[in-house]
Amino acid sequence: IEQLKKIKTNPDAKLKSKLSKKLYPFQRVGVGFLLLSSNTLLGDEMGIGKSIQALCFCEEIKAEKILIVCPNSLKFVWANEIEKWLGKEEEIEIYNGSALNLDKRFSIINYEALRLERNFNLQKINWDIMIADECHRGKSRKAQQTKALKKIPAQRKVGLSGTPILNRPDELWSILNWLKPKVYTSYWRFFEQYVDYWDGRFGKVVTGSKNLDQLKKELEPIMIRRTKKEVLPDLPEKTYQN
Repeated sequence: IEQLKKIKTNPDAKLKSKLSKKLYPFQRVGVGFLLLSSNTLLGDEMGIGKSIQALCFCEEIKAEKILIVCPNSLKFVWANEIEKWLGKEEEIEIYNGSALNLDKRFSIINYEALRLERNFNLQKINWDIMIADECHRGKSRKAQQTKALKKIPAQRKVGLSGTPILNRPDELWSILNWLKPKVYTSYWRFFEQYVDYWDGRFGKVVTGSKNLDQLKKELEPIMIRRTKKEVLPDLPEKTYQN
């Protein structure tokens, strides 16, 4: 835990892959954090380069079976990123309504498709890495797609989200339960610890949050988050992508 805390303060990190040389120093630090932690939440602000850090992580550990779960609108964005940085179009398979063959290095699928029976074969493979982009899509612990996400086995898990905590601290529990199911076993224990509420006629009424300093401390070895303001000296000039 102390090592994980310390690496966040480093100006750079030494990595081995060819892709790492194309990263900015703070991005290499992010990859270093992913390498040191077993299952991690990469919560960098949007536009800082979470996807390239995740791909570099795959290269660093030489992962062969990689599952990328993302919103439907980002499937081809991920494919383009892989081709751009790794130049391996032939190693990518994108879900298009039919069951994935799962014979490529990268398999890309959207969240909604996870709950379909034709995709239950994803649960039969022990993936080297599973990347959940915009992982806050799995905040609802009762949703079928969230339950399907949690049934897929992987040796390493990486959650990407520019907004890891949306409205209430208890929404974070489902993501933490996916990353570390043996640690975050009880939703209600987490709820009692970090949510202010009162008991209404039809159930618990959330009024706010509590113990946020304690929550921040608890997340230190699990999540790394940088804002644009923090890394501004490393960032290039603005670029626009349509």
